[in-house]
Amino acid sequence: MASKSKDYERRLFAYIEGCEESYEDSVAMLRREWTSSGYHSNLPSGAIVHPTRESFDYAVALIDSGDKPYVDRGHRVLTACLNLQEKDPTKPTFGFWPYTRDESLDEMSPPDWNWADFCGARIALLLHDHRQNIETELLNELQDALQCAAYSIFRRNVQSGYTNIAIMGAGVCAVAGELLNIPFLVEYGRRRLSNFVEHTEYHGGFNEYNSPTYTIVALEEAERILHLVRDPACRDYAERIRREAWRVIAEHFHPATHQWAGPHSRAYSDLLRASTAGKITRRTGVTIRAFENRPESITPNRAELPEFVPELPCPDDHVPRFSRLPSTPTVIDASFVRRVPEIASVTGYTWLSRDVCLGSVNHDSMWTQRRGLIGYWPIAPDNVAVFRCRFLKDGKDFASAGIVNNQENNCVLTGVHFLEGHGDYHIHLDRPDGGLFSASSLMCRFSVTGPGVQADDLGGGVFRLSAGSHVVFLFTVQAIFDDRPIVWRHETTSGSAWVEAVCHEGEPLHFSISKLGTVRLISGLYVVGSDTVPLSKIPKQRLPSVSAEGHQWTANWCPEPETNLSISLPISSSERLDGK
Repeated sequence: MASKSKDYERRLFAYIEGCEESYEDSVAMLRREWTSSGYHSNLPSGAIVHPTRESFDYAVALIDSGDKPYVDRGHRVLTACLNLQEKDPTKPTFGFWPYTRDESLDEMSPPDWNWADFCGARIALLLHDHRQNIETELLNELQDALQCAAYSIFRRNVQSGYTNIAIMGAGVCAVAGELLNIPFLVEYGRRRLSNFVEHTEYHGGFNEYNSPTYTIVALEEAERILHLVRDPACRDYAERIRREAWRVIAEHFHPATHQWAGPHSRAYSDLLRASTAGKITRRTGVTIRAFENRPESITPNRAELPEFVPELPCPDDHVPRFSRLPSTPTVIDASFVRRVPEIASVTGYTWLSRDVCLGSVNHDSMWTQRRGLIGYWPIAPDNVAVFRCRFLKDGKDFASAGIVNNQENNCVLTGVHFLEGHGDYHIHLDRPDGGLFSASSLMCRFSVTGPGVQADDLGGGVFRLSAGSHVVFLFTVQAIFDDRPIVWRHETTSGSAWVEAVCHEGEPLHFSISKLGTVRLISGLYVVGSDTVPLSKIPKQRLPSVSAEGHQWTANWCPEPETNLSISLPISSSERLDGK
């Protein structure tokens, strides 16, 4: 511990002590209440489980403490975790770990390939930083486990579009190659990092675009490579990835709300998590506030996991961006995924004013981790309003719904269509047999959450969502689902208000995306200060116009004299967005 700071030592022991009640000595693992993601695991939420990744983290902390009783316990925890790895190279799950000791790899649906990467990264750290504190027999077992994980990662060979795992797996292989004296793995890790950097430069950014969850993972994995790997080329690529991650974070940070402006490819909450705010704060020196009001389940106890890998400071040229915008407003036109034809490419638009930010993606799915249309503004002294568009099936985000947006400043023209070949709650893991879905409710919802919110029908297809000093005006088009006209309605509850197009509600509806009839879910919206536009003028604003051209709807909207927005989307789900 001599080389560690006093603050790190304090947080390390606070974490270990916070885990004490969660440690189950009979199995030498941590326990916690399971929160189901809805895929990979069949365990129900609320079940008491013994998580693998978190137990690995706990073992690292115990051994890092240098305290003999803790180190001895750490050895036991590692042995318990290592026993869960699949070692048979003839099995598809070779090198994997299950999420928990309570559900085997064979019982998962399906196993998560990423656990070879996540658990392998923790073993690599142990072998690099704490070899001297590990018993010889256990050291050999760790080396064998790391080799299995690395070859599993190589066999899977994740491509560069899977941003966080592409980086993580490359780093695990490179450090495994150095630690185990396997030059092939070093070369593989080096080449994969090279491919990732080239891929990112071609597309204009990470394919897992602007993700509050995985951009941080990309940053931390770049830091891990810089800490563990000696190879000069790997280190150069890692530093370039680190700087790209900071560019993404800094560009999309909104100082007035302390939020990470959208759109987001992968997010686990609407508001910036406290752990993420802390990570940015420590690296920038700028205090980032967290408004998230629900507990996180990243660690099984209330103490924050200390950073085992040294956190590197944010590059100096990005630090000022966390305190102020470069201009008011600031607009970001970003490229995320380049495709041919160009219409199939994925791009993002983010508008940041002094008090409000609003972001949208040109087209994507609407599965639970996507935030394809989302905005923020301050509300009350210590809160933030969140505006979001979702498509809900039985109250959950429906992954087979797609969104299309065209945005200019605070105005967005948006439409929803449906995507054949996607899943239900996950984009591909839970595709239904025969493509047949069942739903008791289906609705496209525009919502604002926060204290004192209100939804109102202003007549003529115009609605208002109010929250504090700002409002969202929504201009709706007559909606159609599966050839049937449907209605828009609004509702206000404590802390949430919404406007929604109700596609179905009642007895279970069984439907196939490929056989859906005409769908038209199109609207225009803009966010303004509540005193900006006189209420008497709002209903007179022109609604979006929609016409059928071939197999597509074309919608146009002129919310302001110099703003003309248009989108095209399929009339039926048998057609693709690019018309092919």
